[in-house]
Amino acid sequence: MKEELFSLHLSIMKKGLSVSLILLLLILLFAAFIRLPTFKLPHDNGDQLFYLGLAMKLDKFGFSEYTLRRIDIRGNNFILGLFPTQEQKGNLLKSLDRTGVHYYDEPLFHRSYGFSYALMFSHRIFAIDKQYLTLNTTGRDEKGRVYSKDADKTWFIQFYAAVVPFIFSLLFILTMYLLAKKLFSERIALISAFLLSISPIEILCSQKIWADTMVSFFVVLTALLFFLAKERSNLFLCFIAGITSGIAVLAKQSGGFILITILIFHLYQHKSELFKINKIQRIIFDRYLLVLILGMLIVTFHWFYAITTTYGHPLYSPSQPGIQQQTWWFAALSKRPRFLYLVTIPYLVPVFALVYFSIIAGPFIRGFINEKKAFLVIWILTFLGILMFMKTKENRYMLPAYPAIAMLSADLLQKIGNFINSKFKRHFGDIFIIVVLIACAFWSVPIGLKHALDNLPLILKPF
Repeated sequence: MKEELFSLHLSIMKKGLSVSLILLLLILLFAAFIRLPTFKLPHDNGDQLFYLGLAMKLDKFGFSEYTLRRIDIRGNNFILGLFPTQEQKGNLLKSLDRTGVHYYDEPLFHRSYGFSYALMFSHRIFAIDKQYLTLNTTGRDEKGRVYSKDADKTWFIQFYAAVVPFIFSLLFILTMYLLAKKLFSERIALISAFLLSISPIEILCSQKIWADTMVSFFVVLTALLFFLAKERSNLFLCFIAGITSGIAVLAKQSGGFILITILIFHLYQHKSELFKINKIQRIIFDRYLLVLILGMLIVTFHWFYAITTTYGHPLYSPSQPGIQQQTWWFAALSKRPRFLYLVTIPYLVPVFALVYFSIIAGPFIRGFINEKKAFLVIWILTFLGILMFMKTKENRYMLPAYPAIAMLSADLLQKIGNFINSKFKRHFGDIFIIVVLIACAFWSVPIGLKHALDNLPLILKPF
C-alpha cells in the first residue's frame, strides 16, 4: 500500500513538473515571438550605432581603440556600415557635432565595455570576415512603422547584432523564473515570468542594440547565485555571484546596484546586532560578502583602472553645460518628472501596481514581509532611490529591478486568487488570475511592440 501511495505521489509530481515545464516553454516561445521583429528592424540610430562602432574598434584594434574617434558611417538607403578611418573625428562624431552633442569626442569611451565585447564575439561567430553592418531606415509605412528596403533578403547581415539583446532577453526571463521558483513557488515563478515577458520596456530593450537586457540578466543571475550560495553555505558559488555582478557592471555600471542591494540586505538581516560592539566586526567582514566583492573586483579591475588613469575618477561621466537647451533628446529627458518611474511602472504593466501594497503596507502586516520579500523590497528601493536622483530619466534603467517588481506583484496576485478560491470553494480565483494576466498582455504588449516597430528610443507614456 505504501509503495502504491509513493508511486502515485511520484506520478503526480512528475505530471506537475511536466505541466510547469510546458507552461514555461510556452511563455518563452511567446516572448520570443513578440521579439522577432528585431531581426528585420533597422538599428541605425543613437546608442545602437555607438555600441556597433565600439565593437568594430575592439575587434580590429583591441582595447586601446575603445573610443568613438576614427569611425565612419557609410551606406545607402537600406544598409549601413561602420568602418575605421584615419581621421580622428570621423563622420560619426561629426554627425553628433551637428546635433550639438560634443562630449563623445574622448580618448576612452566612458561606458564600460561588456556589451561591446558581447557584440564583437557574436560578430566573430556569425559574421566573421564581414563588415559591421546593420539595416538602415528606408521609410515609414502608413502606420508610422519603420522599414528597410528588401529587409526580407538582407536581414541576416545584422543577425550577429540583433541576436545579442534578443538572447539575453530570453535568458533574463528564464533566470527570473528560476529565482522566483526558489524564493516562492512554481506558480508565482510562472506568473512572474509572464509579467516580465509582456513588459513594454523589456520588449523595447530586447529589440534595440542596447545593453539593458544583458545587464538585467547578469543582475538577476547574481541574485540567484547569491541565494544559492547562502542556502548551501558555498563560498565558491558566492564567488561566482561576484563574477556575474562584475559582468553586470561591465555591461552597464548601473549593474553594480545589485551589489548595493545585497550589502543593504546583509545589514537588514543583522539589524538586531548592528549596535553591538562585539558583533559589528563579524557583520562587516562577513566572508560571503568579502568573497562576493572579491569576485566583482577581479572582473572590473581592468575597467576601473583604465578609466581612473584616463580621467582621474572610477565613476567618470562626461558633461556638457547647457546641453538640455541645445538638443531635443536631452531637452525631452529634462522635462520628464523625477517621479517618472513610480508612475510608468504600473501604467505600462497594470498588475505591477500591486507592488506598492507590498512595499507600503506590507511592513505593517504581521508576517507579510519575510526575509526573501525584504530582499526584493530593498532591490526595488535601491534602484528607485538612485535613479530618481540621476539626470537620465529613461524607463529602461529600471529594468534590472523588474524581476523584484514582478515577483512581489505575482505573490500578491496569487494571494488574491487564493482568497477568491477560499470564498467560493471553486476555481474562480484561478480564473481571475488568468483574466488579469490576459488583460495585462492586451494592454502592455501593443505598447512595447508599437515603440519598437516605430524605432522610438523612449516610451513617452503617460509622459
